[in-house]
Amino acid sequence: MTRLQIIQEALNLANRTDLLSEARLWLNMFLDGQYRNQDWPFAMKTVSLPVTQGATIPTDYLRARSADIINGSNRLPVLFLTPEQYDFDRQSSINPSIPRKVFVDQYARTFNWVPAPSEVFTMELRYYFLPVLPDPYTPIGDSETPLWAVDDDILIQAVYVKALQFDDDARFDKESGRLKEMLREAKINSPDFRASTNRIKLGKSFRRRL
Repeated sequence: MTRLQIIQEALNLANRTDLLSEARLWLNMFLDGQYRNQDWPFAMKTVSLPVTQGATIPTDYLRARSADIINGSNRLPVLFLTPEQYDFDRQSSINPSIPRKVFVDQYARTFNWVPAPSEVFTMELRYYFLPVLPDPYTPIGDSETPLWAVDDDILIQAVYVKALQFDDDARFDKESGRLKEMLREAKINSPDFRASTNRIKLGKSFRRRL
C-alpha cells in the first residue's frame, strides 16, 4: 500500500478524513520510532568499508548488527565497544596487529579502532539503517510505499490510534491496546539484539529455561 492509501484507510476508520496533513506526520512518527527502537531485518543492509581510524560512518547508520574484518581469505569478527571499554582498551593496547575492536562514536559519526590500523583492511559491516522519510507537510510522498515488510494493517492501526487520540475518542484505549498486540505478534520472529551481543559464549553450567 502507498502512504496515502494507508492514511486514508486509517482516517476513514476514525471518521476524520479531514486530518490528512496531521496523518502524514503521524505515519512518519510511527515509522521513525519503529526503525529506531526495533531491529527489523528489513531495515538492515551490508556494506564493505575501508578500515581507517576516524573514518566516517554511513549517513543512515543507526546501530551495528555485526561486522567482519576481511584479511585475505579469512573473516575475523569485530567486537563493538562501549565508550568505557574504548577508553580502557585504547590506553592498554600497544601491540600493532589487525584491528578487531571498534567504538562507533555516534556524536562525531566516526569509527575508532583498537588498535589503530597500521595497514589497509576491509570491513564488511551489517547495520540497521534509518530510511529517509518524506516531508510530512506536503503530499509529495503520498505515492511512496513505506519500507515496512510487516502487515500494513499495523500502519493503518497506528495512524487510526493517533486520530482517536487527537479527538480524545473513547475508543482510544481499546485500539491502542490492539496496536500493541499487533506489534507484539509481528516482533515474535524479529529478535532484538540491542540489549546484548550474539557473540556471548554460554558457560558449561548454563541451562536453558523452559
